[in-house]
Amino acid sequence: PIGRFIPDHFAVQSSAVSLAPACSTFTYLGQEFGYQDAPQITIVAQNLGNEETRNYRDDFFKLPATLTPSYSNNVSGRTLVVAPTALSLAPTSSQTVTVADTFAYFRETTAPFDADFDLTLAVADGDGVLYGSDGNFVIASIGGTQLRSGRLVIADNYGLEIEDITHSPIYTQYWDGSDWLLNSDDDCTSGIAFDSSRAHVASNPEISGGRGYLTVDRPAGSAPETITVCPVAPDWLSCSGSSCCGTFTFGIYRGNDRLIIRLEE
Repeated sequence: PIGRFIPDHFAVQSSAVSLAPACSTFTYLGQEFGYQDAPQITIVAQNLGNEETRNYRDDFFKLPATLTPSYSNNVSGRTLVVAPTALSLAPTSSQTVTVADTFAYFRETTAPFDADFDLTLAVADGDGVLYGSDGNFVIASIGGTQLRSGRLVIADNYGLEIEDITHSPIYTQYWDGSDWLLNSDDDCTSGIAFDSSRAHVASNPEISGGRGYLTVDRPAGSAPETITVCPVAPDWLSCSGSSCCGTFTFGIYRGNDRLIIRLEE
């Protein structure tokens, strides 16, 4: 037997990295997102001449069996949520591992901002052989999605006591820093449910351009009657109290929809 073989250092490099927006070009705060182009990190044991130390394998391999990336957020005042997954290493002198973590930013009401964080992988073996001067391989300023504070809102409406209210608007909105605006980029929100104690909604709306439409069944009671319909939205679009609920009043004449203006003399 000949050995043991100890490399001089580790060479580490990564493929191009970008994030995948959860919807179109953006992600709601509190919504999970991941990589569009996941980091494929190659670790190579090298000698002083930067050539692969091919005998650094099997029993001579002294890197840990797993390496776990860490993340640091670069957006001031915002909180990145991530549970990094350990990367399994094979006892060989050259290998590539793929990072497949998912992320979310803590949900709060704030103006839109771009995701920006660093990934660090500590590469050091039991003999003190390192990548670089401190062992830390860093992929800096990972981005690729805008983050928006969102909510789902049902518009108020009214109609006759003998008809259902149809084509009634429901919106997704985002906070621009001073006001809630229609999120016209949202073509992704689906699976909207409604408060089970209010069994008046006859349709399951899909959102396109930030808008959807629902039908509200007329109640069985005598007119006029008012009911409240509240959405059961995904966590990243929910809101507290009645601010996102719609009030529907039956038994009120709304006029002819084809009239632009009515004047009386």
